[in-house]
Amino acid sequence: ACLVFAAAFPFAEEESIIMKVLEDLFPDVRSTLGEEGGVEEEHYPGGKLKAAWRFKGGKLNGAGRLYYEDGSLHIEQNYKDGAPDGYGKESGEKGGKIREWRFGGPGRQVEIREFYPGGNRKLESRYREGKPDGGWTAYFEDGSVDRQWNYKDGLLSGAATGYFAGGGVKTECNYERGKQQG
Repeated sequence: ACLVFAAAFPFAEEESIIMKVLEDLFPDVRSTLGEEGGVEEEHYPGGKLKAAWRFKGGKLNGAGRLYYEDGSLHIEQNYKDGAPDGYGKESGEKGGKIREWRFGGPGRQVEIREFYPGGNRKLESRYREGKPDGGWTAYFEDGSVDRQWNYKDGLLSGAATGYFAGGGVKTECNYERGKQQG
């Protein structure tokens, strides 16, 4: 029997989750600096830096950063002409990566990596135009591969393979346009 790959990982909406996080944390930020641009800052009640955004031409351009109250970095995202562009990351309050991502390329591509608390990879996923697209890999906490599968235009497509924790193939199946074949 083939594992149900999409149902086993509730990450099919990961790109929209990241966009929601960015929108919640960097809400409709407006520059008061005019066309020249510069850096806008927001502070916690005690005066510590909470967020900093770089503007140019009235739009987010460059790094936007959000900090925890203790001053450690929470989220960092680069922007170009007001839209997320390039590398971004989210760190835990006590350090360590939670996830990192990269926006860019044709078709609004997004690559996302999730991490276990110990730092090992948990999931690598890809999106295009807001839909899962390309190869996905899930990992066991020890870093070995758990599952690999592919999407095309938001639907499971091609080979999907599950592995035992110690290695070796557990299950293999093939998908076409989201439907299991054979």
